Parts: sequence; C-alpha cells; structure tokens
Amino acid sequence: MNFNDFKGDRLVFKAGTTLYIEKETRMRDLYWLSEGYAIEFTLIDGKEEVSAFFSSGDFILPSNRYNTRIESLINSHFLILPWKKLVYMLRNHPETAMLHKEIKKIHLEKVKEYRKGLVTKSVGERYIELIEKLPGIKNVVDAAYIASYLRISLEQYNILCMPE
Repeated sequence: MNFNDFKGDRLVFKAGTTLYIEKETRMRDLYWLSEGYAIEFTLIDGKEEVSAFFSSGDFILPSNRYNTRIESLINSHFLILPWKKLVYMLRNHPETAMLHKEIKKIHLEKVKEYRKGLVTKSVGERYIELIEKLPGIKNVVDAAYIASYLRISLEQYNILCMPE
C-alpha cells in the first residue's frame, strides 16, 4: 500500500512539537511519517531517555505504553488516520486489519531487537547500526540525544565519534 496516496489528514509539525504524551493521553490515532524525523523519549528511573528515532516511511508507535513522549525533530510531514476511521477500516476491511497487525508486529520486533542490543551489542555496534539505518540523523539531532539512545554519556559519545 502506498500511503502517500492515502486520503487522510496531512499535517506538518514544527521541530519540537510533541505528538503524544502517554501520561496524559493514549495514542489512538495512527501516525505515518511521510517526511522528516521524530524521536521517542521514555522515562527510565526518573530520567527521560531516548528510546527510538523515526524517519520517513515509519509508523509512529510508542515502544512503551507508559511515560512516553514522541516529538517531531524537524519540520516533519505526517499522515494521520484518526482512531474512529482506523476502527472502521479494521472492522470493515480485512486487508487493513492484516496490514495493521503486520505493522504492529514489525514495530514490536524492532523494540525487542533494540532492547536486546542494549545488553548483547557493544556501544560501537549500536552506533554503527543507528548510522546505517538513519545516515542523516547526526545532522538533525543533538549529540546528547544520540548518546541517550546509546545509553552512554555525552563525553563517551564524543570520544566514540572522535576522528582517528
């Protein structure tokens, strides 16, 4: 399915716009990022940490149901499928229900792989994976966010990125 052709609400969120805060609302609408970047923050041990980056072509699904905030990193274009319309489509179009199930399955696999990688992969391996997946991320996000995603200090991140 080509979501660029989908008839839904299209919005541009400015950099820093919060799309979703789990403590206040439940993310029920379905967001698809057609252009730009977004970031997910999760409250871990009282500190807000980066738990995911999203880029063009990604569905915006939270990786944690509690204490999560999703924010646009740059002026980004989103297609929004409101909850009522999504429910209607899921109930009346079996292919949509199958697609929605597959989207959630892929998302959960990504979350599982990220969490597993925090334990099984070195910081260097996680950094390389991030840069390969999102080559332009260093140009649009503060270094502290990447350090947070890698679960290292900013000082450690600066050493990691130091030219040889």
